[in-house]
Amino acid sequence: MDEKIKEVLQKVLETIKPRNEEYERVWRVIEKLSSSLEKEAEKIGLEIKVEVEGSIAKDTWLAGARDVDIFLLFPKETPENLLRKYGLTIARRAVERVGGEYYETYAYHPYIRGLIEGYEIDIVPAYKMEKGEPLTPVDRTPFHTRYVLEHLSPEMKDEVRLLKQFMKGVGVYGAEIKVGGFSGYLCELLIIHYRNFIETLRHASRWIPWRTIIDIEGYYKGVPNSKLRRMLGFGSPLIVVDPIDKKRNVAAAVTLQKFSEFKAASRLFLDKPSTEFFFPKPTSPLKPRELREIISKRGSCLVAILLPCPKLPPDILWGEIYRSLRGLRKLLEDEGFKVNLSKVFSDERNFIFYFFELENCSLPPVVKHEGPPVGEEDRERKFLTKYLVEHRELVFSGPFIEGGKWIVYRKRRLLNVKEVLREKVNTARHGAHLRKIFSEGKFEIYVGEEISTVLTKYENSDLGTYISIWLKGTYPWLRVLADEG
Repeated sequence: MDEKIKEVLQKVLETIKPRNEEYERVWRVIEKLSSSLEKEAEKIGLEIKVEVEGSIAKDTWLAGARDVDIFLLFPKETPENLLRKYGLTIARRAVERVGGEYYETYAYHPYIRGLIEGYEIDIVPAYKMEKGEPLTPVDRTPFHTRYVLEHLSPEMKDEVRLLKQFMKGVGVYGAEIKVGGFSGYLCELLIIHYRNFIETLRHASRWIPWRTIIDIEGYYKGVPNSKLRRMLGFGSPLIVVDPIDKKRNVAAAVTLQKFSEFKAASRLFLDKPSTEFFFPKPTSPLKPRELREIISKRGSCLVAILLPCPKLPPDILWGEIYRSLRGLRKLLEDEGFKVNLSKVFSDERNFIFYFFELENCSLPPVVKHEGPPVGEEDRERKFLTKYLVEHRELVFSGPFIEGGKWIVYRKRRLLNVKEVLREKVNTARHGAHLRKIFSEGKFEIYVGEEISTVLTKYENSDLGTYISIWLKGTYPWLRVLADEG
């Protein structure tokens, strides 16, 4: 290994590997809560197994991590309604017993998130299943833990830590919809497959989207790429077959964007190793004064839509947020605006902030409008009647035939972006909850320097940082090239 790379990795590992006191602290809390869970189950007369899962159980967690997963494994003959009822009851009482706080949240099943001595502990009811039986996303987790423990050596666990921190540093870590990146389990499988951090980066730098397949257990040896993609889905540019469920792609959440960012960052790190990839310097939040300067220099049109955030689980929320983002962009483009940038930020509690950069805030009064092909009699008749009779006052020129279609140049009714959005925002595609908010008019539109009022209102959130990244920043890890220059 290159000495410079070795030096960087050693420095990073010294920072991210938990120290003995951290191990002692977290396991003391886990043991106290596990004992409480077992006692509460005994009171109800249930035989359940309390099992620690996730990165803590696998010993692939990073220093400073405060997330713990504990599963309550019920006999598989337990009816689902009772699993939920007793699982949540046991969890609530156990957390209270050790002096913690809790709230209920939801994934595949409802579960309890406990807050105990600074740790966020998810207590998840699930079934105790046997290998080979059909598995839900929740029931699959204990098998993931066992597989990783069986295949990672102590040295490889540190390699996982390096990969996780690298992915965090370059912004591709996290399989939730908000991120669309790599899960912790996927990081572990990559190290199991490639054996160490550097080999993972070397291979990742050569990955080809929609042609890279990793099948550790060889379930599909000899199966053509195209057939395997039909079996496991075309959505992700990367396929990593789950060793404990061959019908599942562990990398299904990875978007082309995050795939490409990881590939590029991997290649650059191997060429220019630096701790900057692992611990990027924070971006300074954009100030109202800086926003005004940027608007003056860019000469473009900045538009923002602000609306209240509905109370939804994060993945459902971000699914709706991104659907509306795509819908709003398409609306603007269909109306004739050239959209250079479309972004969104939410604190997941109070507000959602859509942000667009357009070439201009206004449209020309005239627009070319294509009608039906010549020969489609019904549509032709309606088109000609509309623009020769009903709305003749809107026509600058036409109708005439061009390229086999009827054409008119007509007058636009709405020219200003704020007017267009105010009147037509409900015609864009939205998720159900956001559609309701838009239809009720519970949103505000800001153009240009007006956006600075939103920056001021939410200065204690990360909004200013995100706008700064969108308008001024590049990937922090690219600074290694800029610094060299």
